[in-house]
Amino acid sequence: MGGAGALRVVVETAEGWALPLAGLEVTRCFVESAGFGLLVLDADTSATIHVGDFVLSRGAEMVGIDGSSPDGAARALHLLGKQVKEATIDRNGVLDLRFSDGWAIRATPGDYENFEIEGPGDLMVVSPAGGTEPAIWGTAYERRI
Repeated sequence: MGGAGALRVVVETAEGWALPLAGLEVTRCFVESAGFGLLVLDADTSATIHVGDFVLSRGAEMVGIDGSSPDGAARALHLLGKQVKEATIDRNGVLDLRFSDGWAIRATPGDYENFEIEGPGDLMVVSPAGGTEPAIWGTAYERRI
């Protein structure tokens, strides 16, 4: 995916949803009161990813992070400059972001909206409280069930 004129769509399968973020590069990491954020982009498009609590992992190394804590979120700053390899949400509402260097972010649903993705284009994905399927808005949506 990516490149000039590439169509970026959310693809729904029996397992969940594949998000159109593959190939986008992390160009900004930030901390807000609601959590940790990433700006990902390429020459043609961009998206912003917000996560509250998450697990950062690579291989057997795993650390739980409070995304709204600057000290906790600092552990994920090394993602700057990395490309998104894959982004999925399973049927339980768990977001998995995998990066080109082997690191991954996993955000599970909680008592609040634990993640939100804005873009590419008019795409909006929100994790509803309680661990149900995500709310997805936008024109770039394809169902393959």
